[in-house]
Amino acid sequence: MGDRSLTTPLKSWEDLGVSAFAGTAQYRKEFTAPVSNGPVFLECENVRDYARVRLNGVDLDAHAWRPYRWEITKAMKPGPNVLEIEVQGSGGGAAPVASGLLPAVRLTTFGEGGPR
Repeated sequence: MGDRSLTTPLKSWEDLGVSAFAGTAQYRKEFTAPVSNGPVFLECENVRDYARVRLNGVDLDAHAWRPYRWEITKAMKPGPNVLEIEVQGSGGGAAPVASGLLPAVRLTTFGEGGPR
């Protein structure tokens, strides 16, 4: 996407008009941390192809396959938090596929009964 900056709901790069793009896109979101007595996880429903996460300047493991889930408890702080997700996509080709960070991205906690 070059040096373009967009503010938009999560969509594939193709839906944003950059179907032949291959490279890295950075997603950034500020949020207020939820109150939790247990571990908190960041879950991305779908990433194409590779994601690296940083929360408040703390680098978390990169993932190239499902589940796209990171425990963020230790990196989270009370009040405002800055989440950055870097997605590496392979772009177009003979049969291009949707690339990018695809909905939904959510915070979950695990307790009795599984994820919430």
